[in-house]
Amino acid sequence: MTILVFDTDKKSGGHLAEIIGKQCPMDDVHYFCEKEELIRFAGGHLFQVVFLRVCMKREELKDIGHRLTHIIPGVNLILAAEDEGYCLDAIRLHASGYMLYPADGKKIRYELQNLLYPVTDKLPVIRIEGSVPEIYINDSPAGFAYSMTAALFEILISLNGAMISTALIGDRLWDESKSLEKKRSYLQNLRLDLKKTLAAWGLEDALKHRRGKMWLDMDRFVIEDRRNVKGENTENN
Repeated sequence: MTILVFDTDKKSGGHLAEIIGKQCPMDDVHYFCEKEELIRFAGGHLFQVVFLRVCMKREELKDIGHRLTHIIPGVNLILAAEDEGYCLDAIRLHASGYMLYPADGKKIRYELQNLLYPVTDKLPVIRIEGSVPEIYINDSPAGFAYSMTAALFEILISLNGAMISTALIGDRLWDESKSLEKKRSYLQNLRLDLKKTLAAWGLEDALKHRRGKMWLDMDRFVIEDRRNVKGENTENN
């Protein structure tokens, strides 16, 4: 399990992370004191629990909570505060728990043993179905903004982590009637759509893009390709 800790006070935040680490020696605990640093890390990693020290304005707490739950729907947010003044905020964020300071091992154990959402360390499963590719992530439709994003994803998956130039991707997705400039513009939209969709499942860093090339980190997820299952069964029969 991966646990994130956020507290703008380095002393108290570091202390909280240390206590959590002692209670969960087999888990990964990461502490952050800067909001954007927390969000950047969260966007590229699978995490299940976040301890948020309430030491900011309500609007900022709301912003952090919503951004984290957008990255990982169903993440367990645990608010840690000096008093009960933020209980309503916790309800509005659908938080898993609310812990009063000072923190100790007993309080942390209670929160971790009573999480609102199930915890899993399994890699996300990406399933491909249909001759026109339909993409599912953990049995839910990927929900791409553009239908062509699935075709882009299929190309990258078929390369099994190998690099491909964006020019070649454009040639595979569109015929010669499309100008090079339009292909580049369309592909940019598809890439951003794919990145945003993967980020919602903690897979933002699975999509790589550098110097006119794109590829996937295939170690971040499991591929289940069902497009040939029916044909194989028929052939066996």
